[in-house]
Amino acid sequence: MQSLVVFAGPDIVSHLVLRRLVMFCRTHGLLLRVKFPTAHLEFSKHTHRVQEYLRLERTYLYEARKTELKRLRDNGYLTLQWDVDVNSPELHSQVRALDLFAAVNLRGYQKFRPQTIDVFWGLGTPLMNLHPGLLPDYRGLFSTFWVMRDHQPHIGCTLHEIDADYDTGPIIESARIHIDSNYSVLGNVLRLAGIAELLLVNEFQRRLNGRTRSNQMQREGGHYWSTPPKSDVQRIEQSGEVSLVNIDEDRQLIRRLVRECPEDQFRSIVPADEIPASPYAGAETASRSTMHRQKLRQSQLAESVRSSEEP
Repeated sequence: MQSLVVFAGPDIVSHLVLRRLVMFCRTHGLLLRVKFPTAHLEFSKHTHRVQEYLRLERTYLYEARKTELKRLRDNGYLTLQWDVDVNSPELHSQVRALDLFAAVNLRGYQKFRPQTIDVFWGLGTPLMNLHPGLLPDYRGLFSTFWVMRDHQPHIGCTLHEIDADYDTGPIIESARIHIDSNYSVLGNVLRLAGIAELLLVNEFQRRLNGRTRSNQMQREGGHYWSTPPKSDVQRIEQSGEVSLVNIDEDRQLIRRLVRECPEDQFRSIVPADEIPASPYAGAETASRSTMHRQKLRQSQLAESVRSSEEP
């Protein structure tokens, strides 16, 4: 059985996307190998508001989410491994022994060294990264915060190959949705889960069909962003423009997303004309009418853009 390797973070978006990938792998007879890289989350080095954001994004309902993944593992097509050093010889040996279908970093918080990247290239499968921002303009951290601070209309995700630097590899595909000012920065980040899943499943479906895309080198320019300082957070919050995090509202949103089934979890927070399809074309259980609705929803994603169309 071919393996899809995913290096995942402990955050809510990663969990929601993993749910979808389990379904995809079951449908197509792939083994999903999820590896959680070793990450030391030093909340104390951040400002109070950033700490609130990070704790809610990465630790809220963590044990419940972990239990759900273990339950999914028991149903097959899924393995789980925690505290993985992505640059260790052990990991390199594990990967070389696989019949590798694809490999992607889904918000895993450990930098891949050139030796690790070369292991995947040696198997003929470049290591990819799902970046929660539109490249090259929003490389780095807290992309959604900086987009909202800059009063830009869209947030998005970019799937790209990993190279030696952060967020600089050739772009495979990107997609975007409108910012919703009714949500906090964290709330808008959660809205990205649907298009993150769309980009990954689109790429995996292309591979299953034996098709490849001509990846685009990133244009020159762009910017690498860091964690927002206290002054920037205070400025936008005091102006009433946006909140970094709304504790009560965002907790309710997370509880709803974690509780709901994958087919329904994004529909209440993304407008109907922006809901990404669940493109399981070829699934044996998909009816003709279901596949028609999937294609229709896919065509409605007017905001999905390829990297060559980015300004």
